[in-house]
Amino acid sequence: MTPGTLISILLLLVPGIASIFYFRNIRMATVAAAALDEILSVLLFWIMPPQGFFFVDRTTDVFIFMITSIYLLSSIYSLRYISDRNATGLKQPTYYLLLNLFAVSMLFSAQINNYGLM
Repeated sequence: MTPGTLISILLLLVPGIASIFYFRNIRMATVAAAALDEILSVLLFWIMPPQGFFFVDRTTDVFIFMITSIYLLSSIYSLRYISDRNATGLKQPTYYLLLNLFAVSMLFSAQINNYGLM
């Protein structure tokens, strides 16, 4: 397994692992996962793109960087915003769980080589 393939898999697993902390502190787990994804996307840009199951070229690297940047910024901004909106009935753990799943789906759709798997 090449380092690029390993980073591509980690990009998808990190938000999923953060979702495991649904009943604990999912807010901080989401921010940590977003920051780690941002670091991994920069590393993926400097390493040769993986071949095979994932299709990552330089254009895909730019899209992955944009997705992880928006994921990081939205998770940081939502720390205060969602805590103010708690009275409207939106549960914080559910929001962060759905944010993590959305990030996984966006990263998966940017990296996949076989559109039949989507």
